[in-house]
Amino acid sequence: NPSSGIIIRRLELASGNPGFELTKMAKTPEDYPTVQVNGGVDGGKCVKLTTKDTGSFGSMVKMYIAAGNLFIGNFDVSKALAGQEGALKATAFGFQFYKHPKTLKGYYKYKAGPVYTENGQPQSGLKDRFDIYAIMYEADDNSFMLDGTNAKTSDKLVYLAQIKADEALETDQWTEFSLPFERQNNKSIDEQKLQNGKYKLGIIFSSSVEGDHFKGAVGSTLYIDEVELV
Repeated sequence: NPSSGIIIRRLELASGNPGFELTKMAKTPEDYPTVQVNGGVDGGKCVKLTTKDTGSFGSMVKMYIAAGNLFIGNFDVSKALAGQEGALKATAFGFQFYKHPKTLKGYYKYKAGPVYTENGQPQSGLKDRFDIYAIMYEADDNSFMLDGTNAKTSDKLVYLAQIKADEALETDQWTEFSLPFERQNNKSIDEQKLQNGKYKLGIIFSSSVEGDHFKGAVGSTLYIDEVELV
């Protein structure tokens, strides 16, 4: 049923690429953490998210890696350098949404980078993994948005869909994911508030699940394609 889903490529998407630009590590457009590449599920384009080293600039500001990310929302580069708290607040998630979300679907490929680090220091026995999740939350004020500090923990959350750790596997073949939206905080959708635009929905992809806390492996690479919100 073509009317049952929203193809994500039609929506406004943002990434942390503007923040990575400040590092001067990208010599070509392909060097950014979030890029479009060939080789998608149907042979067309897909998105490639790669965890990158932020170089001497990143070391200076104690932001040692930049995970490839793609999300519905906006990125505020002015906050990105204000320490870890600022970096988390730089990513704001969501847009007004008027339907009941059921499932987030799509395809991925993933390879973890070879050396897991935390704040620039190698950590033995740890391996990186990626993250895919979606949130729906209450936003009585249209200017209100959840961000990297509270996207999964806010008491405004109504639904969360997230890939589980044991499902976030390394694979060089396109692998389907289908993530159900699960109720949070014992909340349910108020139909009148839904019609009045008092809910927002965000969808987030990252090549390192804790990259926003500067934990992850340089070289971790996540490919995403054919994403659909049902």
